[in-house]
Parts: sequence; structure tokens; C-alpha cells
Amino acid sequence: HAYNLTSMQFTHGKLLAGLPSNTINAFETTSGITYVATDVGVGRYDSVNGEWMNPISIANGLQSQIVEDLLLDPGDSNIIWMATQSGLSQYNISTNQVTSTLTTQNDGMAGNSVWALTAIQDINGFSTIFAAHDGAGAERPGISEVVGSTAIVSDTHKFDQLPSNFVTAISADWWGVHIATDVGPITHWNSLANEFEDGIANWQSASWPITDMYSDGD
Repeated sequence: HAYNLTSMQFTHGKLLAGLPSNTINAFETTSGITYVATDVGVGRYDSVNGEWMNPISIANGLQSQIVEDLLLDPGDSNIIWMATQSGLSQYNISTNQVTSTLTTQNDGMAGNSVWALTAIQDINGFSTIFAAHDGAGAERPGISEVVGSTAIVSDTHKFDQLPSNFVTAISADWWGVHIATDVGPITHWNSLANEFEDGIANWQSASWPITDMYSDGD
């Protein structure tokens, strides 16, 4: 449906071929183009010409057809960030291509499944993107901070620090507390810094899960 501001009425609704799915998750608008995040890619509506453009899909570099949220980079009006189930995608408007997708494995994101996006802009015009992770599957919920200008993950924040609720071993010393669960990594509580830290991953251990730990205090 389109709303006519002059007549203050909705026009007749119709099924539009340019909208890839009837399941709509988010909107973003810039330069007369409205981007519509759906479960089958991102639709694009040209409000100046009143017509739909070709949608953004895997053919444009999306790693997942399901796009949960959209965010125009406040520091760069040529970039739209896209929250997908397979990572945080950076879309270049000029080239109509996804130039990169940030993931846990390659870029240090707190998770691959991204559910929502927001951003801040500093006094110099540089942006920081915040990607919220819903903890889908074996992942844990959290937030990733991304530098908008470089697309580099600058920090991650976990809502629940332990990777699992099933604790298999625990040890303590002057440095802090060390906790192993049925999945990696080991989690350390740094008593000096008063914060949690990640330790070795499960693939770095000779066997997993770890059933007993002892600290020599060093």
C-alpha cells in the first residue's frame, strides 16, 4: 500500500513483483530509495519513479536470504549494514554489491546470527555499528561493536559470559577464577580487571570436555 499525503488515503493495494517476500522485517530509506528487509532478500522501491527495482539477493553477495534488519551508516551514506543469519553484511549502494560479511570465524564477531542494528556517530563524523546477536542455535546472545569506516570488529559484549550452563570443572587462584563447561572456550574471571575473559578453545585442548582443573598459582 502507498499513502497519498494530499488525499490522506491509502491507494489500492496490490501484489508487487519487485517485493521478494510478504514477510517484512525492517525498512531503511535514503536518496529516494526505500529498502525492505524480508526473508528472501532485500526489496528496493524507487519512490521518485514509483516503481520497484531488482531486489538484493545472494546474486549481490548476500550470505543469507533472510535479512532481519537494515541500517544506513551514519558516517557513510553509501553504505547500508544488513543483519543476516550468516553474519553482518556491508552493502555498497553505488556498486549494488555486498562488499563484506563479518562472521565469528573470520572477523571475531560475538555470533554469526545478527538480529538488530543501531549506531552512534562521534564528533568527527565516524560511526560505530552495534550488532545484536540473538543466540541462535549453539551461539550465545551478545553484541558486537564494528568500526564503520574499516568494517573491523573493535569489541564484543556477552550477556551471559559462560558459553554453556553445564559447568564441568572450576579452579581458583590469586589471579581469578577459571571455569570449564561442556563447550569451549574456557572462561576466566580476572579479579584484577574485574571482568571475564575467554581462554583456550576446545580445539586447543587434547580432549574435551575438561573434567578437572588445578592451578599451581602461577
